[in-house]
Amino acid sequence: MDYPLIRIDDLTPESSPSRTHGLPVMKAGVATFMTVGQLLDLVIGAAPGALDTLDELAAALADDSAFSATITTLINTKLSKAGGAMTGDLDIASHLLSNAIVVSALIADPTNTTKRLQWVLSAISSATTRSLTMPDRNVNLGNVPLSGRAKSAQQTATLGGLITFAHGLGGTPDISTLFASIVNTSGGTDLGYASGTEIQITTDNLGSSNGVGVAVWADATNIYGRVGNVALATGINGSTGVGNITFGTTNWKVCLGGQL
Repeated sequence: MDYPLIRIDDLTPESSPSRTHGLPVMKAGVATFMTVGQLLDLVIGAAPGALDTLDELAAALADDSAFSATITTLINTKLSKAGGAMTGDLDIASHLLSNAIVVSALIADPTNTTKRLQWVLSAISSATTRSLTMPDRNVNLGNVPLSGRAKSAQQTATLGGLITFAHGLGGTPDISTLFASIVNTSGGTDLGYASGTEIQITTDNLGSSNGVGVAVWADATNIYGRVGNVALATGINGSTGVGNITFGTTNWKVCLGGQL
């Protein structure tokens, strides 16, 4: 059956098409009529009211005719679940990283990425968990090995003069001591000790008959020490016999140390 062609511009205002207006269509090879509403329902399907027109769909895609390329480019800037390299800082602000297994971590100074800290776990036995517990105080790891000990660099001592060491332990050391370190023997030895040898000096070490020994004490910030008070040096047992260390020379320096 042939149906007349209906032109919209031939309709009067009173007969403008509506959802009930019939249009000729072919359905399963058979010519028939369907209402405008039925045709729209076929196109719209179950789309929500906010997305059931082409204009609404275009607005939802930001009127971007290249939306597919735009979204693909955006996705390619994201870190894959499989991992990858970050090209910028990761700022998790106040968010908590919980129940996470960090297989490897490399931390760098953002102002100088050549300064790095890396977690190395290879020394831990298999199927073993080790804990790093932070004490309730500030700790300067630059001075403190994980054993809770700290030791100063070599210092030049003057007889009777005060030497100090900011230990960074975060509390008063339980044990404080002073070491004498031989640093230069011109290839030989001093009192039988080779260069690089360290000798613990105690308050029992005495200088000349007019001298005094060693005093070492500490507080929560520093370890302090004094060695002798006369021109002659502190007497010790050399590896080959009794002798005197003359502090302040090029041969001997001192180190202060402490342990919590």
